[in-house]
Amino acid sequence: MQRYRIIVVLVVLVAAAAAAAVLVQREDAGIAQSGEKLLPGLLDRLGEVSRIESTHKGDTVTLALADGSWSVTDRHGYPAEASEVRGLLVGAAELVRVEPKTARAELYEKLELGDPAGAEGESFGYVMKDAAGDTVADLVVGKRRFVSTATPDVDEYFVRIPGDPQAWLVSGKVPRNRRALDWLWREVTRIDQTRVRRAAVTHPDGTVVRVSKPSPKETDFTLEGVPEGFEVEEAFSVHAIGTALATFTLNDVTRIDEVDFGGEGLEAVAETFDGVRFTARIATVGERSFVRMAAEFDPELVFPETTDTLLDEAAARAEVEKLNARWRDWAFVMAEYTVKNLRKKVEDMVKPIEGEPTGPATGVLPVPAPVPAPAPSSG
Repeated sequence: MQRYRIIVVLVVLVAAAAAAAVLVQREDAGIAQSGEKLLPGLLDRLGEVSRIESTHKGDTVTLALADGSWSVTDRHGYPAEASEVRGLLVGAAELVRVEPKTARAELYEKLELGDPAGAEGESFGYVMKDAAGDTVADLVVGKRRFVSTATPDVDEYFVRIPGDPQAWLVSGKVPRNRRALDWLWREVTRIDQTRVRRAAVTHPDGTVVRVSKPSPKETDFTLEGVPEGFEVEEAFSVHAIGTALATFTLNDVTRIDEVDFGGEGLEAVAETFDGVRFTARIATVGERSFVRMAAEFDPELVFPETTDTLLDEAAARAEVEKLNARWRDWAFVMAEYTVKNLRKKVEDMVKPIEGEPTGPATGVLPVPAPVPAPAPSSG
């Protein structure tokens, strides 16, 4: 009888333990664990995202998807940098929980996880929405903790999901973009510099500065009109004029009808060995310099010698058409250090050769072809 009672007690205890285990499993089933995705299911829903609101220090930049391309609505719909948008969407979907941190709101600021709408905080807020305006994902990214691993695309961040008090340390890679500029497609031109044959800058007083090189195999530009007894002080200044329109990265952008290009300003021209002429009109508004760009193909410019970097006529014409389509509606803000280089005259870039007699260090040369007006917008 005693043995029977012991068996019964053991059976009851085992059953109770099993029931407790099932209960604990049910309670833990909804609790996030280390090693899990921070935003499970987001990867499968990325195709639904058509709007992103990026907020930092109270400033919100809105990105919108239309016809398969992302644009920055805060800059009149100018194209966004696709790699940045993709980095956010895929990066957020791939974030993995490392370990839980604080769940106390008063400690968020130590992890830079305060409200992104606040003007003093350092957090970054990202809200992803679908076409109906419903939220697909909402994320606050805080302090970054650099991780030295064999995988360069992995860092660690403190993050939280609005509505859930629990903060987490996660691993992965997401952008932390502060301004609209960080989201813009900043490349205006990026052509191989060996293609550039010559460039000229016309100043408001009629002074023209010209640089050139004799062959696409040459890398250094020559400053024309250097007075007798003088020499170029820094080769960089000459190179900067020759390549300014070939590698142009914007610092901001607005619609072209927002800027008056009718007043005095610099005019710059760059011509390539394969027949493309780039022209720019620069207008200063306040402390910023806006640039109107245009391109044309001129068969008279084609150099008889060819290299791997030069385009054939069909490719050069296609480049011109593509660039004009991209540029015609926009005025680009050029970095001031680039404008400063373009403002230099010959006398600003030369120095006397020691021991030699000198002439006047002036740079008044024939004016290059005028900058053509951009083609009217089709839209």
